[in-house]
Amino acid sequence: MLQASSADDTNSIQEPKKIVPVAENITGLGANFTRTFPPYAITVLALQTK
Repeated sequence: MLQASSADDTNSIQEPKKIVPVAENITGLGANFTRTFPPYAITVLALQTK
């Protein structure tokens, strides 16, 4: 996920790591689940099937 505080946020020479990718593993999900996505973010879901 890449997430910013606002639509105007960007990396700069002064703040080169203001927006960085973050990985998160979620366990215990079933066939149906609900996920709330944060604003100003790009999220990639990689679902593993059985």
